[in-house]
Amino acid sequence: IASNLVHQVNVYKTTNADVPEGGLGGTIDVRTARPFDFDGFTASAQASYQYDGNSKDGFPQASLVLSDRFLDGKLGVLVSFTHQKRHGKTYATTSGDWSRNYFVDPVSQAYVEDTREDAWRAWNLNYSTEDTYRTRDGGTAAIQLAASDTLTLTADYLYSKFTVKNVNNSGGAYLWAVQNSPDTIIDDTGSYHQLDVSGGYNLGSFAFSNSKSYRPTTTQLAGFNAEWKPSDRFSGVFDAYWSQAVNNNRGLNHDQTLEMLNQPGYLVT
Repeated sequence: IASNLVHQVNVYKTTNADVPEGGLGGTIDVRTARPFDFDGFTASAQASYQYDGNSKDGFPQASLVLSDRFLDGKLGVLVSFTHQKRHGKTYATTSGDWSRNYFVDPVSQAYVEDTREDAWRAWNLNYSTEDTYRTRDGGTAAIQLAASDTLTLTADYLYSKFTVKNVNNSGGAYLWAVQNSPDTIIDDTGSYHQLDVSGGYNLGSFAFSNSKSYRPTTTQLAGFNAEWKPSDRFSGVFDAYWSQAVNNNRGLNHDQTLEMLNQPGYLVT
């Protein structure tokens, strides 16, 4: 739910008799705005523009709330709308699994152990960029009627369409054929400074991949509430509500991978 549509949040840390059940822990009651929250005609608009330095992209956000009361304040109508958009980008460099004392001898072309007691190196080095696109369009509508001095009727509805698209481009160099040769250099601290991935058994490999994932979600909430307060010592509340959340992602995700095995040798510093 977009924060612009939220009017009040009540947090119950323990169970309450007058709160609908649904969890062993607490309850978070998120209330959208209703026309009786305001004295009369109310209009509120908000707009902003944000810029993301990583993606070098800008995106707008806007919201609008309109509310008014009629029939001497006994009937209230409220509508609200929101639009949000964002494009973020993440850069990453990671290593895969690490192996201990594991090298390839360039003469025997067989796997051998490092002569030191504890020698560790990564199996592969990966680099990637991930773009995340988020779009949210939503709105609420509410009608309230003071049917009498003791009875208030409320009907409200919320709609939210939230779409997330992730695009990941990555590449990797695989180092499982590191040679135990003079080109594999160890610095003064005992750490590997340069790895020789060349020639011999099980040559080095490269891999490039592009993946796209989508999360097109639609959320709808509808409720009806009747509150009866005949006296200060007695009150009754009737609630009926319906909700639906759908992630319509069938067949949208895909991956493409290009892997080049047994490539000529290279040095990794």
